[in-house]
Amino acid sequence: MRRRRGRRGRRHRLARELHGRLGRFVEPFAKVGRQLSSATAAYNEAVGSFDSRVMPQVRRIEQAGAASEREVRAPDAVEITARAIASQPQSEAPERPRMRSVPPQQEHSVPVERLPAGA
Repeated sequence: MRRRRGRRGRRHRLARELHGRLGRFVEPFAKVGRQLSSATAAYNEAVGSFDSRVMPQVRRIEQAGAASEREVRAPDAVEITARAIASQPQSEAPERPRMRSVPPQQEHSVPVERLPAGA
């Protein structure tokens, strides 16, 4: 009987330690997700600016016959979002940041939702 309690206690301690480590791991993991969303928003904003401000000048240069051999194309917007951890209970799961591409004619910052501090 004593041996069983000892094993149970050891398993409990190991499970508690693992749980704590996983909790610590999730914090920087969530930070990476937020930073990916922020980087995607900044990239899409730059693509929108390039398309609305640079590409008209590129077209004028090409129409004037002063184009080089290289084709100049606006990069595509990124519409991929970082996936939230689905196994969290719904009450604890942070809301996923929603990304949208920047329309070529509009320049504005894309809002990135902040996750709660404990996420």
